[in-house]
Amino acid sequence: MPGPGSGRLQLLDTKQVLGEHLFSKVTELHPEKADRITGMLLEAENEDIMKMLEDDSLLRRRIEGTLRVIQEQDNICGGDGDKEKYGEELYSLISEIEPIQCAKITGMLLELDIPLIRHLLSSPPDLRSAVQKAMATLRADGGEREELGEKLYRIVAGRYNADSAAKITGMLLEMQDAQLTRTMQDPSLLEDKIRLAEEALSRQQQAR
Repeated sequence: MPGPGSGRLQLLDTKQVLGEHLFSKVTELHPEKADRITGMLLEAENEDIMKMLEDDSLLRRRIEGTLRVIQEQDNICGGDGDKEKYGEELYSLISEIEPIQCAKITGMLLELDIPLIRHLLSSPPDLRSAVQKAMATLRADGGEREELGEKLYRIVAGRYNADSAAKITGMLLEMQDAQLTRTMQDPSLLEDKIRLAEEALSRQQQAR
């Protein structure tokens, strides 16, 4: 039976999935500021985020508004170009270590001081260690569902490329806790869910 915090965890999981999809769309339009734009857009309600994902013109308008805010922030703070640049590099490296949680972990590591970020970029072992620590923090917040997500991604990643595997896994993680657990325990049901998610992803890609 879901515990008293299951509603909060489900909300966090939904926000995470939406964030991954939103980051992908924002990256296509403004890769150099994708981290900051996505982070600001994710402050909206989940329903509003879903509307942005479904309506490209709405998303573009929201991005334009966000860019104006970012410009104002940079004018006041003297710019944050270094962290933007490092954010792109971090995301690229972290996506190879932890594809599902890469956007969230990148955001966590970007809160570090710039000298430490530079060190992580130049030291793969230390970066991997930092990613593992960030994952431990996320697991503490997400518990069993986080572990199921990792197990699910490993299964899906054996059949699809990293980008498709992350998106399919994200779709499957939208299931309720009990349904997700049953699916992971039933190989035939899991196969059906993966197939349906793959078909949905193909339709999305064809519609673009």
